[in-house]
Amino acid sequence: MTRNTESAATRGAAEPPPRTPRVIIAFNGSPAGDDALRFGELLGRWTNAELVVACVFPPESLGGVPFDPRASRIAAGDHRIFVRQDAEAVLAEAAEALPNDLDVTFSAVECESPLGGLRQLALSAKADLLVLGSSHRGPVKQLFQRSMAGRALRHLPCALAVAPRDFRDARHMHERLRPQDRAKPLPARQAA
Repeated sequence: MTRNTESAATRGAAEPPPRTPRVIIAFNGSPAGDDALRFGELLGRWTNAELVVACVFPPESLGGVPFDPRASRIAAGDHRIFVRQDAEAVLAEAAEALPNDLDVTFSAVECESPLGGLRQLALSAKADLLVLGSSHRGPVKQLFQRSMAGRALRHLPCALAVAPRDFRDARHMHERLRPQDRAKPLPARQAA
C-alpha cells in the first residue's frame, strides 16, 4: 500500500493561485456590438471577470477616405469606425451603458483589420475570451462561414463567444443571475 506523504502546505504551494479571467468585448456601437456588450456584461458578472471593451479603428493612412459625420452615418445604418474620434465616442457610449460596479477598461485599438486588432489585444491582454456580436440569423454553420466570428475561430489565441442576435433585448437573462451561480476563478496559466 502506498501512502501519499505530501503535506497540505506542500500541495498548496505547487498550485498556482487562482486568477481573474479576462474577457474582451468587441464593440462598435452597432446593434450587434450592443448584443456583445450585454452578453459580455453578463459573463463578467457571472465570472467576476476583468472586462476590456475594445473598438478597432484604421490607421490614419487608411482612414483618409472622405466620410460623413458619425451621427449621419448611424442614422443611415452605417456603424463603421473611420477615425480614433469615432472609436473614442463609441467607447464613451459603452461606458455609459455599463454599470459602475464592473471591473472594466476601454481600449481604442489602431489596426488595419478589426480581427487583427482584436487578435493583437487578446494576445497582449492574455485574454481568456473574446465576445463578438452576431449580425446573422439562421444556422450556426452559415454564421461561421461568412462572418468575422468564423474567421476569428481560426486565428484567435483565446476562446470565442458570439452573443445571440437581439441579446440586448433579453433583460430576463440579467435578472436571473444570482451570486451563487457565479463561476470560480480560473487557475493561473502555465508559462509556455
